[in-house]
Amino acid sequence: MEVFVAILPASQLTYVEAVRTQKKEDFIKVVENALWYFGGVPSAILSDNRTATVLNPLLN
Repeated sequence: MEVFVAILPASQLTYVEAVRTQKKEDFIKVVENALWYFGGVPSAILSDNRTATVLNPLLN
């Protein structure tokens, strides 16, 4: 299992969900679930250096 964490710092809302993998399908679903939980879409979404999406950390 992988743990996905999304945080809206200004509102102090946190969303945490365990997912089976970091594959694209699981990642999209868990982001969608977080946005439903938050009740909308923030003006920006930032990601840390998730190993499934970072091909070369020096270029990101």
